[in-house]
Amino acid sequence: MFDYIDRYDWVIFGGTDGARRGAQFAASRGARVALMEPMSQEISPMERDRQMAKLGRLMGAGVDVVLEEWVWERSPASKGLAKLWSAKPPWLVRTETRWLWGDRYLYAETLAPQVPTNIQQLDILVCLSKDLDSYLAEEEAKKSWVVVGGDGVAIAQCQQLAQRGNAVTLLLPQRCLVDGLYEPADRYLQNLLEIDGVEIIRNVPPSSITAQQIPPETDQILIATQPTPLTSTAGPNFATQNGRAIANRHLQTTLPYLYLSGSALGGHTLPSVSEMEALTAITHGLSKQWRAKAFPPIDYSAISWTLPTNPPVTQWGQTNPDASDSVAKINCEDGGSLWVMLQKNWRSQSKIIGAAGIGKEAQQAINTLATLRNSLGRSPWVNDLQKCQMASSTLNNLALVL
Repeated sequence: MFDYIDRYDWVIFGGTDGARRGAQFAASRGARVALMEPMSQEISPMERDRQMAKLGRLMGAGVDVVLEEWVWERSPASKGLAKLWSAKPPWLVRTETRWLWGDRYLYAETLAPQVPTNIQQLDILVCLSKDLDSYLAEEEAKKSWVVVGGDGVAIAQCQQLAQRGNAVTLLLPQRCLVDGLYEPADRYLQNLLEIDGVEIIRNVPPSSITAQQIPPETDQILIATQPTPLTSTAGPNFATQNGRAIANRHLQTTLPYLYLSGSALGGHTLPSVSEMEALTAITHGLSKQWRAKAFPPIDYSAISWTLPTNPPVTQWGQTNPDASDSVAKINCEDGGSLWVMLQKNWRSQSKIIGAAGIGKEAQQAINTLATLRNSLGRSPWVNDLQKCQMASSTLNNLALVL
């Protein structure tokens, strides 16, 4: 059997852009990497060709891509893993043709949401968020949709369905559209959806949806890509708290060889966030002699993320300012808005601690702020904007106003 065992520095459970970016990064640092890439037969030929083009570039970069012709189950322990959850090495992954032995593992795969039992009993066709593009490519007839929302991808898809002439009802588990989104931006986005004809019903958890809350003419239900973290059912020695995996700020779990990123952590499923999580985990794991100062933990306040709506909604940093902080609003030339959170020190100098915006100009400005923050290693002062040659006219206007 040992003739069929291949050993790697990293075995990455992929299927996401974050996993592929992490695999490419590890390979560029000289690590031997195996990327487990689930490939479903149900996706459209166009989507399949797009994925294969990405994988071809990874193989050219030295990544060993292992294609599996199935969609992984909710728990990896039930599909293809052997001895991975034990306390002592070796930890092996079983594929159709061989065994993989990894010194470290990164679970960066998108976990498909489970359709609640009460929705299954409604006798209405259910579509998952990840399958919507393939479905719309084949179906042209207008339908009545119910979207069980609560994340950025679902909101964008909800808007997409409405703009194609479908009747859409959005059921939100909370009052806001997206957890953590700046309130004025959230209200603007709600108004935008209502203008497109979306009916929004709030405070409806997916587990409590009843037939009375579903419009009688509904043809299809879309289940959003809610974060579905790994739980204790994944295997022994895997600790959880409040239903979520326990991971430190380097994304390392209670199994020291196992790292998590993306939806497996139960956080944002947006690509920019999950990609930074994967890179943080890989950087930490590549170190043979880890030192906290040399390999800083992930800093979510330094990551900008964008909801793929039309227009896009972008956010970065702290967007819940204290009473002593101030908010400056800038109207962009493309009709969007930019809110910048400012914190003053005893010298009355303003430090930019966060921003939220609507539109492409605001998105460019926020991405510039995030880049400046990362290059400086601290939150930028307003004086930093005046000293730099900014590519964003919106930030130039902000520097002049402040």
